[in-house]
Amino acid sequence: MGRVPVAIPKEIQTESGRVLVQAFIDTESVDSIPLDQFILRPGEPRPKLFLKAGKYRVVVQDEQGDEILRLPLVVAQNGQ
Repeated sequence: MGRVPVAIPKEIQTESGRVLVQAFIDTESVDSIPLDQFILRPGEPRPKLFLKAGKYRVVVQDEQGDEILRLPLVVAQNGQ
């Protein structure tokens, strides 16, 4: 599939409660389907996103569905 594991930015944290982390292709509309997503739980290992090389927007939502963070993410061919 051409996807590589990518560490999530350090700005994405959760001290209490779960958060939904989603990676969208940057040029797609706000109602597009994320290329990858996972739930980050406090005290658990940080999962990786599996993405192709390109530009993304990473959106983080709290348990109520409110957006709490949005970050740009660029993935190189080697996943860095």
